Amino acid sequence: MTESKTPSKRTMTKKGVASAEKPSATATTAAAAATPASVEKEPATVSSAAKAVETPAAQKASAEKAPVAKAAAKPAAAEKAAAPAKDPAAEEAAPAKAPAKRATAKKTTKAPAKKAPAKKTTAAKTAATKTAAAAAEEAPAPKKAAAKPAARKTTTRSTATRKTAAKKAAPAAKAVEEAKAVEAKPAEEAQAAPAAEAHAAEKQIEKTAVQAPEAAVKEAASTAQAAEEAKAVPAAEAAEEAKAPEASAEPAPVVAATPEFADLPPVLIAAAECAPLAKTGGLADVVGALPKYLAKLGVDARVIMPFHRDIKARFRYETTHLFDYNASGVWPSRFVGIEKLEHEGVTYYFVDNEYYFGGDIYSGDNFEGQQYGFFVQAVCDALPNLDFNPGIVHCNDWHTALIPLKIKARAKREGSWPPATVLTIHNLAFQGTFGADLESKLIGDDEHAFAWDLGCWNMLKAGIDVSDRVNTVSTTYANEICTPAFGEGLQNDLAHVRDEGRLWGILNGIDTDVWNPQADPCLPAHFSADDMAGKRECKRELLAELGLDNDVDAPLIAMVGRLTPQKGLELVPGIVDSLVPMGAKFVILGSGYPELEWQMRELEARYKGRVCSYIGYNGDLSHRIYAASDFFLMPSAFEPCGISQMIAMRYGSLPIVHETGGLVDTVEPYNQFTGEGCGFSFARFDFWDAVEACKRALDIYGDAAIMRRLTSNAMERDFGFDRCARLYAEMYRSMM
Repeated sequence: MTESKTPSKRTMTKKGVASAEKPSATATTAAAAATPASVEKEPATVSSAAKAVETPAAQKASAEKAPVAKAAAKPAAAEKAAAPAKDPAAEEAAPAKAPAKRATAKKTTKAPAKKAPAKKTTAAKTAATKTAAAAAEEAPAPKKAAAKPAARKTTTRSTATRKTAAKKAAPAAKAVEEAKAVEAKPAEEAQAAPAAEAHAAEKQIEKTAVQAPEAAVKEAASTAQAAEEAKAVPAAEAAEEAKAPEASAEPAPVVAATPEFADLPPVLIAAAECAPLAKTGGLADVVGALPKYLAKLGVDARVIMPFHRDIKARFRYETTHLFDYNASGVWPSRFVGIEKLEHEGVTYYFVDNEYYFGGDIYSGDNFEGQQYGFFVQAVCDALPNLDFNPGIVHCNDWHTALIPLKIKARAKREGSWPPATVLTIHNLAFQGTFGADLESKLIGDDEHAFAWDLGCWNMLKAGIDVSDRVNTVSTTYANEICTPAFGEGLQNDLAHVRDEGRLWGILNGIDTDVWNPQADPCLPAHFSADDMAGKRECKRELLAELGLDNDVDAPLIAMVGRLTPQKGLELVPGIVDSLVPMGAKFVILGSGYPELEWQMRELEARYKGRVCSYIGYNGDLSHRIYAASDFFLMPSAFEPCGISQMIAMRYGSLPIVHETGGLVDTVEPYNQFTGEGCGFSFARFDFWDAVEACKRALDIYGDAAIMRRLTSNAMERDFGFDRCARLYAEMYRSMM
């Protein structure tokens, strides 16, 4: 844009200069009169007028030579003072009075015997000029701005033209006259006779100016205008040049704000499983999402976990081998390889050992104790040699609970300062308890690792006793585990931790990028709270995929999770028997206790086409089940937090839950009087209460308006991991 405008400005410049290079003599005089300098030198013009009065013959000759110049010079001051105001009301009075006053001033200047009155008259004139300026200032700004060019141009025009301009300036001129009348009265009285002579001379000059040839007047006006353009063009070029650097200057670089928790030290998260690499339950979801969301807060968080068989099969050729060694304190000696993987923005370290991690994630029995006892020792040996120096080690569940114990024991032996440690309890029911015959060298000889009151090794207890911070995955559960009903034998240890201020309750969240019904690649159709058409399509496709009756209008109830007593599976057969006759269909996905797996298969056989039991884990199928179901059943006996009910609400599936742990913190029961809520609940862990809650859900399924409102409430609840990650970062900071 700037380049295209510059040539036109230069063309204007040349044109203006060309017009001003060769002015005529008359035009030169008129242009000089049009400039501010002519106003400043007005006393000199007054002297000339006085001389003209004394020598009429010379005056006549001078008027004939340059009538236009003199006519322009004499009324210039009055016109400049009057120009800012434009009121035609007093048009006729101003031109007659202004020349008379100027003539008086001129005569006074010439008379040598009356110098004092002349000075007083000059002072009066100066005061009058200031009064006129003040009057001009009081005029509206647009009128003042418009009057300035007119004042410069009228100095080259005829008397008639000046009278027209004076009409517009009447108010300001009137103010000038009043000021002159007050301040110059004594001088006027003293100079009455000379004033009359000067007035006669002024009339003669004006008469001569009126008779001037019209062509000369036009030529003077044209030349004056050219002179004004010549002056304006350099000023415009200067302004353009002043703007040019500003336009071409590069914008100032935007400095990104420092993340809120960038001052925290690096964090190493140790866990047995981590989504999306290896998963059996909610632990994997939390460990998978936490480092990604901590990174948004400025925290460098990485994960270390076993190199499980499934992970090795998928990522064998994408990992980088860092180093290897034989684990210390282990008999017989075992090889350890440390591998590194960058995946989806997260850095993973793997502990490779085919003997312990070449099978299932959890092998069961005492071997599972040896499996994760070895993992703990391998992690502690690897810490000093990693390409990463964590200031915080964050452990999860019993599988890694011995790491804080071993880190502090080593630091005590070496006289070094250990990193801070955090232990998250995802489920207190799993404590890593093993008989006294477990190989002690895999655990350690510290008394904290052995629960003398329980008569066994207890890995979780050791971590609770020595960790700098202990947290659970919901606020309600943090309070519950300090009581005998939920403490699983460790309520005294946990109450002690609570009293010391080391116990935190942080409600879990879900990764809303992964669990997103509007963009989930696992779904046949997408939907949102504003447009639910895709959910019905997902339901139709799932029924066909699983071989269920193709009745899209029948309510579909889902369960996804581990098949363990904790999940309230003992209530499920009775619930299914009660609701299938009412038209409900069930989809169950999960694995766990063999006897519970058998019960679920038996239900499918009993209600073929109405119940599907998918035994095992299928991540993509779980997404489709959440999206297709109308209700999500979680009759848990206890629930530290629960991830499934959050995912279900995200996908518009209303949860039916037992009021315990994190289910209390996340599911607001439907209130039929206010219309609030996002699910259904029952207080007692009882079959009849559970069935009644399910029946309330089926009752509102027939009311489309209520169902639509509750579904919208559920989908709009915020369970994003941003909030959760921030609370973890605040807990880290509390240890610094």
